[in-house]
Amino acid sequence: MTNSSCNETVADWEYAKQGIVMWLNNNPERAEEHFKRKLDRTIVYSSYTFTTVMNAVISYEMEKIEIAQDMLRDLEKRCTPTTGWIQTLRTRIFGQDSTLKPTGDMLEEKIIIADALMCSAILTLLTQDIGGFMKGSWLLRRAWKIYEQLYGQIYSLYKSISQRNQEATENTSEPITPSDVSLNTNISTIPHSQSHHSNFTSSKKCTIRTHRNTGNISRTSNRQHSVSTIFPAEKLRSPVSKPFSNELSLQGSCNSRKSSDQPSRDNLHLKLQSNQSNGFLHQVPLSCPEPIPSPMTMEPPFQTSDIDLRTTKRLMGAVSFGFGIFQLSVSLLPPNLLKLINFLGFEGNRAMGIACLNYARSTEDMRAPLATLALLWYYTIGAQLFHANETQLSNEIEAARQLLRDSRPEYATSAIFLFFNARLKRLQGKTDVAVDLYDAAYRMSVQRELKMLCLHEVGWCRLIHLDFGNAMLHFHELKLASSFSKSFYTYMTTICQGAFGRFENLTKLKSEIMIMISRNNKETQINKFILRRIDKLPSSDSDRNMFDVQYWKFFVYEMLFLWNTLHNCPKEVITAIISDCTTAPGATNEPSIGLANLILGACKMHLHQLDGAMQDFRECIRKRVNVTEDIYISAYANYELAVILLKQRNERAKQEAKNLLLNVQTLYKNYDFESRLSARVYAMLKHL
Repeated sequence: MTNSSCNETVADWEYAKQGIVMWLNNNPERAEEHFKRKLDRTIVYSSYTFTTVMNAVISYEMEKIEIAQDMLRDLEKRCTPTTGWIQTLRTRIFGQDSTLKPTGDMLEEKIIIADALMCSAILTLLTQDIGGFMKGSWLLRRAWKIYEQLYGQIYSLYKSISQRNQEATENTSEPITPSDVSLNTNISTIPHSQSHHSNFTSSKKCTIRTHRNTGNISRTSNRQHSVSTIFPAEKLRSPVSKPFSNELSLQGSCNSRKSSDQPSRDNLHLKLQSNQSNGFLHQVPLSCPEPIPSPMTMEPPFQTSDIDLRTTKRLMGAVSFGFGIFQLSVSLLPPNLLKLINFLGFEGNRAMGIACLNYARSTEDMRAPLATLALLWYYTIGAQLFHANETQLSNEIEAARQLLRDSRPEYATSAIFLFFNARLKRLQGKTDVAVDLYDAAYRMSVQRELKMLCLHEVGWCRLIHLDFGNAMLHFHELKLASSFSKSFYTYMTTICQGAFGRFENLTKLKSEIMIMISRNNKETQINKFILRRIDKLPSSDSDRNMFDVQYWKFFVYEMLFLWNTLHNCPKEVITAIISDCTTAPGATNEPSIGLANLILGACKMHLHQLDGAMQDFRECIRKRVNVTEDIYISAYANYELAVILLKQRNERAKQEAKNLLLNVQTLYKNYDFESRLSARVYAMLKHL
C-alpha cells in the first residue's frame, strides 16, 4: 500500500498529530511537506499554524509573529462560515440543515476558532505596548466566550454518550470541570496525596496522572560540530565548541508565599461536580449548560447520534488544552492588566490551567504533545519568574522531571525536549550538565530560532559561574545573529567585557546601544531598563579609567538578581559575590545606592543566613530613603524583606511583611520590571 493510500485511511486529527510529532523530533521541513499535502483540511491547517506560532514565540521576531498572525486570521475565517452567529440564527429560524457538518466536526472547528483567538492574543501581548495589551485582552475575551461555552457543552455531551453506551471508565481519565478548583486556590497547597484522594465524597473523581519513564540523555560526540553551513552570514557556533579567545574582535558590530512540602503539582485529584462555579466571574452550570439567548451564544441542540465516545473524549482533550493555556496565561498577567481582564468579565486560575493541560496531554488529540510543552515551559521558565523562593520552585522542578521522563520514549532526541531538560538541570544547579544538554540540543536542532535560544541559555550558564570571558563570547555572537534584542545582547556583552577587565571599545558599545534603542519603535521594559543603565557607563575613553573591574561586576550581579538566577549559582560563586559586595568602599564602586546591600541580602538568603539577609535589606531600605533613581532597588528590598519575615510565622512579623508589600504596591511606580515584581506581590497579598 502506498503512502498516499495509507494517508487517506488516517483521520485528519491523526494525520495532523503525525506532523506535530515530526516537527518536535527535529524534522520541520518534513513536517511542513506532510502538512502541505492536506492543507485543505482545516484540522491539518490548524496544526501547521500552531507550529508556525511556536516558531514565532521561540524567535520573538516581529516578522515571524506577523506571519503567524496572518495564518491565525486565515484559520479563523476557514472555520467561521459554519460556526458563526449568522449560521446559528438561521438554524434557529429555519431549523437544522441536513447539509451541516457532523457534530464532531462542528465542535472541532469551534475549538480551533478559540485556539486561534487565544494564540493571536498571546502573540499580540508579546509586543508589550499599551495598544497590544488592549487588543490582546479583547482577543482573550473572545476566546473565553467560546471556551466557556464549549467546555460545558462537550463535557455534557461526554457524560450523555457515556451513560448511553454504559461504558466503564475506571481505566480512563475523565475530563475535569472548572468547578473543581476555585479561583482562590493556592496551587502550592492543593492536596493530591493518596490520603486526600480517599477522602473525596463524590463517587466521580478524576486523577490527572503523570506517567513515568526513566532514561538519561547521553552526551553526543563531535563537540566541534559547526553550523556555519546553516548560518553562513552569522556564523553561529556550537555553544561549547570553542573556548573563549582573547583575540575576539568587537569591531564593526553595530548592526513567598507559604511554601509547601507537597509532591509535584501535576498530580491533581479533582472531583467531578455539576452546577458549581466554572472558574469564571460569569458562572454557568457545567452539567447541562443552557445557552444564553444572544447571537454570541445561541446554539442548536447537539445530536449525539453522529458522534461516538472516542471522538467526544478526544474533543474533551482538545478543549482542555485551550482552556488550560487560557487559564494559565491569564493567571500570569501582571496586576495592572488583570484589572482590565476582570473588567472584561473573566479571570485566570493557575491551578485549573495546570490540571486541564495535564488532562489534555493524557488524551490522543493532536494537541497532547503541545500540552506537554506548555507545562514544561511553565515549570522550567514561567515559574522561575513568578515564584518567591527555592522551596516553592522545587515542586515545579519535580513536576518537570516527571514530564521529561514520561516524554523520553517518543522524544529522546528532540531538540526542544533536550532544551527543557537542560533548563531543568540548570534549575537544579547542575550547570555543567545543562551546558552539555544545550550543546546537544543545539546540534540536534535544524531550526535557527532554537539554536539561538540554546546560545542564550549557555551564555547565562557561563554567567552563573562568573565566567565573564565565555559569557561575553556567547552574547557577542547573539548580538551579531539576532534580529531581536540586539540592544540587550550588546549590553550583556559590554558588562561582561568590563567585568572581564577589557576596557577597550566600551564607549563605542555604549553608543551602539543608544543607536539600537533609538531605532526601535517599541518601548519595551528591557529597553527602558538598559537606557537607565547606560547613563552609568563611561561616555569617553578618559572616563573609563574611573571605573575598575568591581564596578562592572555589579552590573553582572544585578542581572543575575533581576533574572532570578542567583539561586542557580554554586556556593563558591555566591561566596565570591558576597566578598565583592562587602568590600565595596563606596559610591565609586557601586553603580546605584543600595545595590550592594540588595545583592548581599539575596546571596545570604540563598545560603539560608536569614538574619544577615534581613539586616542587609533593612540597610538597603535605610540608605535609599528619599532616593528617586533606580527605585526598583527599594521595591525589591521591601519585597525580599517581606519574604523573610513571612518565614518567621508570627503575627508581628506577618503584619510587618504585609505593610512592606503594601509599600511596594503604593509607594513605588514605573520602576524597572514592575510587572514581574507586582505579580509576585499581588499573589502574596492575595494569599495573606
